[in-house]
Amino acid sequence: GQDKAGYIWIGTNNGLQRFDGTRYETFRSRQNDPASIPNNNIGQILFDKIGNLLMLTADGRVGIFDTHHLSYHELTIKLKDESFLQHGRKLICDEQGNVMVLYIGAGLVTWNAEKQQFSDDYNFIPGTAKGDINDVIQQPNTKKYWISTQAGMSIYNSATRKFSDAAHNREKEGFIDKLGTVPRPGNFLFDSRGRLWFDAWVEGTSLMYAYDTKNNEVVLEKYSLSPLLKNYYELSGFIQQKNGTVWAKGLGVFAKYLEKEKQFQLVYNGYENEQSISYSRVNSL
Repeated sequence: GQDKAGYIWIGTNNGLQRFDGTRYETFRSRQNDPASIPNNNIGQILFDKIGNLLMLTADGRVGIFDTHHLSYHELTIKLKDESFLQHGRKLICDEQGNVMVLYIGAGLVTWNAEKQQFSDDYNFIPGTAKGDINDVIQQPNTKKYWISTQAGMSIYNSATRKFSDAAHNREKEGFIDKLGTVPRPGNFLFDSRGRLWFDAWVEGTSLMYAYDTKNNEVVLEKYSLSPLLKNYYELSGFIQQKNGTVWAKGLGVFAKYLEKEKQFQLVYNGYENEQSISYSRVNSL
């Protein structure tokens, strides 16, 4: 991510890096120094709406790295169910500035600035304190939150306080009728054209989906990379460039979406020269 001063910050498995356009400076854990990061393996970094650099480390801690004073401050997480600690974690920030920690497959907790802690007491999406929640994303410029569960997708409209899912599509969401029962959808991305991209493990393989919310139509359904890949692969998300190009990543996956052909093109995996790339897993783009 990029901060307001223009520095690029990169979370790696060997510390936090800051790039000033010329040089990299690396910040690592230092023994007996509480102002240093707690673990060198950084799972996720995220800038919130007021510019704080939030950090999720491999030991499950969540904190803020002060990009001005170059120091770390751990944030308190109040969990009522210790079994949450057995689940993977993901930081989420919505357009209103709400910051949440999702315990994948369990539930989520929300940050309260006044109390200075994360807790499900501050969750504003009903039913998210505990349950089989795989992913959550806010639909841009709306009050709608898309929530993934084992049974499929539900959409919570915080303006009307109504849920829509396959059992009760209260707001007649087109997506729910067409793709609402895809089990455990995840790795959500809303692109600039109003399309929701996600992947899901279906029929023993990792498949891609895309849904156009503006035109209420399915763009991709059960799209597989198996014809292009000879080896086992796993999808782990999408990103969109400023020019509109959508990319997919994952284990053995680095691919570009071709709009006209409505299919993905793999980036060749194998080192040939200094312009080539060789990869086993693409974690972040």
